[in-house]
Amino acid sequence: MPDSPNPIASTGKTHVGAVREENQDSIQLVEPDSDVISTHGYLYGLADGLGGYEHGGVASKLAIQTLFHIFYNGPVGQAERNFRDAFREANLTIFREATVRQARMGTTLTAINITGNMATVAHVGDSRLYLVRNERVMCLTNDHSNVGDMVRARLLTPDKLRTHNQRSVLNRCLGIEMFVQADISQVKLQDGDRLLLCSDGFWAVIEDHELPALLGDDDNENGVCDRLVEEAMRRGSDDNISVINIHIHAVPDTQLDAPEMRGIRRVISFLTSILPRDPEAGEADNGR
Repeated sequence: MPDSPNPIASTGKTHVGAVREENQDSIQLVEPDSDVISTHGYLYGLADGLGGYEHGGVASKLAIQTLFHIFYNGPVGQAERNFRDAFREANLTIFREATVRQARMGTTLTAINITGNMATVAHVGDSRLYLVRNERVMCLTNDHSNVGDMVRARLLTPDKLRTHNQRSVLNRCLGIEMFVQADISQVKLQDGDRLLLCSDGFWAVIEDHELPALLGDDDNENGVCDRLVEEAMRRGSDDNISVINIHIHAVPDTQLDAPEMRGIRRVISFLTSILPRDPEAGEADNGR
């Protein structure tokens, strides 16, 4: 375990890739020393603006900005509610912006909130979140695409999905319609877990079983995302490439620190410091 006091180490990278002229992906990671971690936990988000529509980069930035603003201003201990509010507002914000611009704008959005040993995941689109535990790889999200539906219906094998000519055709994303339903799920975390958020520019050229080796088992977190992006480019990714690597060194403390509870604890601490622990002991001291 590294010397850092933070139980979670995280890094992220977004890259235009070798083919596209514009990077329409957006990512954001909570600052490891941010005060909001004590009230709302750790938050990470990745959005992939739809290249087939206009202003995909604008859409992805709006999604990420709205996600962090709404989630971290929501009630403490209500991750699912805060995600639903954030995704709803992000969708409407992009939809309204598209109306003003007289254009079609859309983006994926995949996010994870970590509080104690519980991770809450919210997702729309075909970006992905992977959990790597003891060399086992689990995808925690479903692709909201026609091809993804075919795989779940067993009309198409998973190994054919990455090369299917309709892979990028989404049937659910933010910004296209006034209302959208986000998938929300939870998973319990363990010490040593690795989590990877990634856009399809990464996972389309990297097989799931390769992730443990690519993520590595060393403590040099800073080089992980560079390695992932470089490998995707080496394999011929034709899209923007974005990844967020999260390493759970130790499951964080489960207690969320609501502002009102912080105030109560400060008062209790102050009173404890000025009042004698034992009234009889206090009288004896005064009598000396």
